[in-house]
Amino acid sequence: MLRTIISLILGLWAGVGTGLFAEEQPTGEQLYGLYCAACHGPDGKGAAGAPFPPLAGSEWVRGDARRMVSVILHGLEEPIVVRSKTYDLQMPPQGSVLSDEQVASIVSFVRGSWGNREKPVSPELVAGVREATKEREGLWTAPELLMEYPLPPLPLHRWGVHDLTATVYEGEWEEMPDFSKLSPISEEKEKGPISLSHAGGRRENFAIVWEGTMDSPGDHDSNFFASSVGGLRFYYNGQEVFDLVGQGQHYRHTSARAKASRGKNTFRLEYFQKGSLGGLAMQRSGGSMGMHPLTDTDRDPDSDSFPDILLKPEDGQSALYRNTIEGMSPRAITVGLAGGVNYGFSASTLAMELVWTGDFINAGQHWTVRGTGATAPAGEQVVSLGRGPGLAKLASPGDNWPGGFHDDWEARFEGYDLDAQNRPTLHYAIGKISIADSPRQQTSEGLKSLDRTFVVTVPEGASSEGLYLRLASGEEIAKSENGFLINGSIEIKGEQSDRLLIENKSLLLNLSDLAEGQHTLSTTYTWTAP
Repeated sequence: MLRTIISLILGLWAGVGTGLFAEEQPTGEQLYGLYCAACHGPDGKGAAGAPFPPLAGSEWVRGDARRMVSVILHGLEEPIVVRSKTYDLQMPPQGSVLSDEQVASIVSFVRGSWGNREKPVSPELVAGVREATKEREGLWTAPELLMEYPLPPLPLHRWGVHDLTATVYEGEWEEMPDFSKLSPISEEKEKGPISLSHAGGRRENFAIVWEGTMDSPGDHDSNFFASSVGGLRFYYNGQEVFDLVGQGQHYRHTSARAKASRGKNTFRLEYFQKGSLGGLAMQRSGGSMGMHPLTDTDRDPDSDSFPDILLKPEDGQSALYRNTIEGMSPRAITVGLAGGVNYGFSASTLAMELVWTGDFINAGQHWTVRGTGATAPAGEQVVSLGRGPGLAKLASPGDNWPGGFHDDWEARFEGYDLDAQNRPTLHYAIGKISIADSPRQQTSEGLKSLDRTFVVTVPEGASSEGLYLRLASGEEIAKSENGFLINGSIEIKGEQSDRLLIENKSLLLNLSDLAEGQHTLSTTYTWTAP
């Protein structure tokens, strides 16, 4: 309901804004008051009495202006953290309402107001972001956006580490060693921040102990967040805060709270790494500090590549991976089924967008915590099934497929269940009609196949009139002997073949005539080559 209210507020402001400044070009402050102040407040602190994130002093305003421009153009959904507080609201996209000049004026005003001291931006920068993201479908999520434009750290001299000493040891351990019984290889004073580069170029079988101080603005709780592949133990003011035991095969995550006092607080951080898999990232927040990184990097700073961490099904159990995937819309859910068939489903578009065979996913890029960008499928025979909504209500099947969901359709993702083999059944709905989508692997005549079984529930009083599910889209979709050939690489057929039809370079599953009750429909995707 609250998200709907936000959308209505912004829509009303946008609708009345065209004639107010007809005689002269409005200023950034005027445009902000017209389009933004209703939610973010005239003073940038968030509208009174409503949980809207502030722009005054926000880390989201600082640094790369393309982050803020991207949010305005394409919107933002799912939780974000602003000044150590979580907000879970949806900001609708405004790119179709505001010109490049208007966006630049608003962003420049915000970046220079209420204590923000960032440089203004030009309409050319906005135009560049608009062009670079013109194919984007769906709203940004915070993790996805921050992969492209990470938040800048707070000034290191304020809340970073000070008086830092790094002591390095060599050895191979299964668990954190007793450093009192070891002789160090080196002990150096460092300027900070905490960095694995302090190991002096060592890449395996080593340990580091960092000791130093952290300043705090007052007496409060400090929140610490850590991600580490190696073993990690942290002490603050002499008290153990957390302990990530043993050597990991990928990043493990932990968080804990400790009492901080105004001024200097002592710390000790112990890290060991067995073998070549390593990485460390650590942040803290609390009081008036906001979120602040304590480490400079979470992987080898001298390396331009990421470690290979190949995910695959094991012991008959499917593998799941949720992150930014090349060729997919936001909120991707990728699944590696036992037997070498893989697929990617977007919870934003409610569509299966990629299928491929062979290897599943190399998680090295993302599991190295700040690995940016999108990861491509690791296997072969990758087939794009198209992007955009997987469901739509059409007046007739020949209508153009929409670029996004209409609000009154109430399309939504409702999660997934896992069976004994860790295979998801995906649940999504449009209005009152719900769909349970169960993709499963098959092999026939040496060719790999993916079966999708849809259980469509039309409750009493609901109507499926005009409802279609898009199975695939492509430049080349043609009728074949057994079904439909998609771009010459994969064939799709259905048990109820009369429900499949080609319209506007899309293969659709007709759901428009389903009566009240529960209906089971099946389709099969088969690669044309082994």
